[in-house]
Amino acid sequence: MDPNLLEACEELVKNVALLKTDDNDANAHGISVDNCDALLPAQDECKAIAQTHKGRYLMRLGAGVPSAAEIQEIAGLDAPPVVYYAEEEEDSDDDNESYDDRSDDGKATTATFCIVDSRTKNAILNIGFRPFFIRHTDSAAKELSAHSRHPTLGVPDATLPQFRLDDDNLNHSTLPAQDEYPVIYFFYGRLCEPDVLTRLLRLDEPPVFYPANVTGGRLTKTPGGRYNALVHGRSGETVQGCSYMVKSRTEEDALRDYETEMYEVVRCLINFEKKGQMKTVRGLTFLYCGGLDC
Repeated sequence: MDPNLLEACEELVKNVALLKTDDNDANAHGISVDNCDALLPAQDECKAIAQTHKGRYLMRLGAGVPSAAEIQEIAGLDAPPVVYYAEEEEDSDDDNESYDDRSDDGKATTATFCIVDSRTKNAILNIGFRPFFIRHTDSAAKELSAHSRHPTLGVPDATLPQFRLDDDNLNHSTLPAQDEYPVIYFFYGRLCEPDVLTRLLRLDEPPVFYPANVTGGRLTKTPGGRYNALVHGRSGETVQGCSYMVKSRTEEDALRDYETEMYEVVRCLINFEKKGQMKTVRGLTFLYCGGLDC
């Protein structure tokens, strides 16, 4: 089972237990029975978003909610959704023992889940079921065109006619390619911290960074103002950070998981200093694209 999916399942198990045991405990953890956007989304809000939102959700199966086969019928799916299993750990805390899928002898049992998209989720809500949902986060998208320079930092839509490439420039400007490794990435913020990248990529040695900048982008605050995020900017705008050589798809996948679906991989021109000389190379970075969370 995917470690990220298992972690999400375990989080859902914990949150469901909090909701079922004691409202005060739930509120202490920031979970409200009456206003729980992540677990109990408002039906009308989800109905409005479902047609455009491509999100996926973990849905806990069990008593009082449709089975995987019933979900297939309700949503008109070609096949039942895949069922996942997460074993709950034993916990001696009395507050948790009133509800956490334990058998009669007190041993932990297995909770079951499936993943549904927004359309399926909305179909389930429309017929009166109120199962527990939690947003299942995907990796940052990476869809580099082989026929244009799309997507490119500073060019919101590089597929438009004015950005089309002639045959002489096509091969050069469509680099890096989708499956090209190693590949240089531009980082900013926490990914420029050696300890963070070492843990994330499970490196045996500290990462090698070079001071770098990219043009055509700017930093903005994510909703809530907690993080800086790279977005399209004017052609003369620059962002300071660092460059790092991503060695393999495995390293890149770890980075994409870290950034989540709120970002996408885009091409960019990276200016960096190495051994006292400035160089400009075609590389990649993570562009903030935002998203809806119902």
